[in-house]
Amino acid sequence: MMIERSYAPSFSLRSALKDAGLVEEAARGARLDLPLARTVAARMQLAVDAGHGDEDMAAAAEAGRD
Repeated sequence: MMIERSYAPSFSLRSALKDAGLVEEAARGARLDLPLARTVAARMQLAVDAGHGDEDMAAAAEAGRD
């Protein structure tokens, strides 16, 4: 998908971002620092903001691409 830049949705990026937010919330509640989870969520958010939210979560690879 990433090589072909074709992201027919199996699990949407928008849904994956929601789940990433739940992971972050649970981590805060458990007083855990999960920097990788924050980084993944931030990259997903960039891709959603760029218009890829309804594509497959693999579209997170589009974050920051020109």
